[in-house]
Amino acid sequence: MKTFKVVMYLKLSKEEYKDFSLAYNEKIQEIKDLIHNFEVELETIKSGISDKQLWLEYFKANKNIKSLNRELVVNLIDYIKVYNNKTIEINFKYDNDYKNLLSYLENIDDLEVVCNG
Repeated sequence: MKTFKVVMYLKLSKEEYKDFSLAYNEKIQEIKDLIHNFEVELETIKSGISDKQLWLEYFKANKNIKSLNRELVVNLIDYIKVYNNKTIEINFKYDNDYKNLLSYLENIDDLEVVCNG
């Protein structure tokens, strides 16, 4: 069986070439910026495992909580508001840290999509 190689050449005007080049260079720069931001954030997370990530270590150590005790409440809850209509609002100490971690993990998925395809 013989195989044939088909080569196609596109003729672009200088203006078309500039437009394509500009678009691709902008996309390349966006991806480089994303990678840089993730690398910086990864280093921040790696180096910040001290005080800032103690909450994560605490959650790992207490992942199978079956009931609350005073120590858990003191370590996990910032404040509790009780309203007249018999509802309560619980503000957790590490809520923002948890949300930041989730956001970071979602952005990693976005980066994989951009890099892969």
